[in-house]
Amino acid sequence: MTSKKTLFWGFGLVGSCAVLGVVFFNLVVNTQESRGHTAAPWQLLSTIESVDTSDDIIPNLIKTFPEELRAASDNFEIEGYVMRFVSEPYLQEFMLLPDTPECAFCGGIGYGPFLEVRMETPLGDMPNYTKLRVRGQLELIEDPTVFDTARLVNATLVD
Repeated sequence: MTSKKTLFWGFGLVGSCAVLGVVFFNLVVNTQESRGHTAAPWQLLSTIESVDTSDDIIPNLIKTFPEELRAASDNFEIEGYVMRFVSEPYLQEFMLLPDTPECAFCGGIGYGPFLEVRMETPLGDMPNYTKLRVRGQLELIEDPTVFDTARLVNATLVD
């Protein structure tokens, strides 16, 4: 009898986690949309395909960049939230995130997509998660020995 209760409780826990996962996913998607977040550039970046064919010694990532992304790379504009690499009195190189990490109880989900940004001229000091819109040259990283796929260089702040 005890094993049946334990088994039922285990299935109940798994089912509850699945339901919570779906609810959390819908909450994140709806939150991003309700904030007026422009998702098109982030969606375009998510179309980059990569296949990891690395062995134990040599990294090898086969990357495929869609033509639509290549066409948009000369004058790429994107909006997101600043995440600093290092604390300095100015901001020149940083990561841009599509949204702020706000869930204190989600644990382990990480930041998801991000884009490395290198500004043409340094910006003043600003805290993490400051919302910015930047424009620059999207550099597609085709080197198979690195896992990064793109970075925004010569970026300027868009008002």
